[in-house]
Amino acid sequence: MEHGNWQERINELFATTTPPDADAETMTVYLRHMRSRIEHPCYLIQAQEDSARFEALLLLDFDEEVDGEQGIMARVCRSSDGRELDVPLAELECCEESSPNNVLFEDFTRWFMHTLLRRMSGSEA
Repeated sequence: MEHGNWQERINELFATTTPPDADAETMTVYLRHMRSRIEHPCYLIQAQEDSARFEALLLLDFDEEVDGEQGIMARVCRSSDGRELDVPLAELECCEESSPNNVLFEDFTRWFMHTLLRRMSGSEA
């Protein structure tokens, strides 16, 4: 399911003609989709606008429950000190662009942000 653009892949996953809103129910479906396709080890970085410093994070797992505001939460291990953290999936990027995991992360982030922007603009369908 790596053909097309993010909207086509989301539509295919949900059998829709337009991407559904990223809400608790649909994000739970996407979480199952990610769990079944993620390849380990999966190294990530956290997208930070205010810092040029990046630190590798190792994906450990995903939280079982989807957070209505922050979306899917990823359990990661920070490379500098081994500390485990929960980070919103939409704030994470794959270290390797060629990794199949990259499509999973990018599609989720674009879909999640698309929903937020639609809500902010008042153009919910």
